Amino acid sequence: MLIPKRFHFTKQLRLFALRLEGQDMFVIQRTFADIATQENGPPEFIFAIGTMDQGRFHVLWWKQNTEDEEERLLGTIRLKSGREFLVTVVNDPESQSFRVYGIRDGQLLLIYSGGGSSC
Repeated sequence: MLIPKRFHFTKQLRLFALRLEGQDMFVIQRTFADIATQENGPPEFIFAIGTMDQGRFHVLWWKQNTEDEEERLLGTIRLKSGREFLVTVVNDPESQSFRVYGIRDGQLLLIYSGGGSSC
């Protein structure tokens, strides 16, 4: 029910529920580990963040590079101030980096993206 019809292959999708800044959210992902044994070539890597609105999945963030960049949920961070952030790890053939998502003015935003010495 949560999966949009445009996903051509839903078997290896993982769904995570989390709460960020008081908002219930869902992360949908498909990574290399989920499709490593696929015989017909791997389907696209998937990473999406969304909410449920009136029984429908509303996409807040959709990763555009679905062919060679794998993004995975790493965890959430809660600061002493009460602010909360979602942290992911991104792997591509040449590097590894991190992304931090947060809520600003009620909207989900990419707050930070980088790795190595910029972390």
